[in-house]
Amino acid sequence: MTEPSDRRQIAVTNDGQPIYAPRQVPPGQAQPVGEMADGRPVWALPNASEPHAGPVPFGLLSSGEPVWTQALKARRPYYKKKRVLIPAAVVALLAFAGAGGDGGSIDTGDTASASVEEKTPEEVAAEKAATEKAAAAKAAADKAAAEKAAAEKAAADKAAAAKAAAEAAAAKAAAEKAAAEKLARENPVALSPRDFAKVMKDPDNFKGKYYVVYGEVYQFDAATGNSNFLANSGAQKDSMEYGFTEYAQNTSYVGDPALFSDVLEGDVFKATVRVLGTDSYDTQEGGHTIVPKLEAVTIEVYGSTL
Repeated sequence: MTEPSDRRQIAVTNDGQPIYAPRQVPPGQAQPVGEMADGRPVWALPNASEPHAGPVPFGLLSSGEPVWTQALKARRPYYKKKRVLIPAAVVALLAFAGAGGDGGSIDTGDTASASVEEKTPEEVAAEKAATEKAAAAKAAADKAAAEKAAAEKAAADKAAAAKAAAEAAAAKAAAEKAAAEKLARENPVALSPRDFAKVMKDPDNFKGKYYVVYGEVYQFDAATGNSNFLANSGAQKDSMEYGFTEYAQNTSYVGDPALFSDVLEGDVFKATVRVLGTDSYDTQEGGHTIVPKLEAVTIEVYGSTL
């Protein structure tokens, strides 16, 4: 194509891009109706030789995209100029021929009733306002979604931190309790007769405490089982005289059968015990009694009354 001497602007697109008068082409070639600033040709519509009742694009780009324009100063529509009508008719003919050759068709239902009436500044402003409103609504929705996600994450993080703190506190308490129990187990308290009497009077009030006690087994048989025996107990070691002891507190002992494997009725012993509370059993005379219940941790037989 040859560069025209007059590069005058003939239209402006809706988004403000100028459309220039087209370059003239040699005879026999298709003549565009305009040219974009970047050199892309704007081709006439297939029916551009005749005006229509409704709005139609100024023309089409090679990709088929319509080019819409906004109003310029009143002038004769470019498609009415003689030097455009003939090339435009040729372009229309070629377009229809091409569409028929590949089995396609051009839908002119909308353009058949259109004219080259352009959008008013008010319409352009309304479209811009609608676009800005939609963009603002989307931005607000995105912001709300982001804030909700952040709040949910913060709540989840707070709950996880609280759970971790509670678990750590529970683990610490359990460790401290185990350490305290180990210390008490390894350092049982030797009781005075008065303190021993207090424990025996209300064993439930001393649950979990470790003490050193003494006693004499008076029943350890099939009726009690191999992990439980009954004994008379006391706070201090009693020396046997004539085969008897002075232990007077009726007491129930439980423990590992292996720990009691060498314990028999009549044995006198020293034991480290943990107070469990109370125990009850039926007597051989048909009665029922409640006695302090002690768990033996260690036991040492130091004699027998048999």
